[in-house]
Amino acid sequence: MEWTALGDVTTVSDADGTHALGVAQAGLCFLACAAFVAYGIYRIVPQFH
Repeated sequence: MEWTALGDVTTVSDADGTHALGVAQAGLCFLACAAFVAYGIYRIVPQFH
């Protein structure tokens, strides 16, 4: 495996602006997961009701 080629791949993917879109999608997925976890904790713990 050529480890130096990995830098070329990231350079190409960042060149067309898809990096910002990927970060935004990852952030949205993280927030959705955090909301589901918080809701699950809210449903389980009776002191929160």
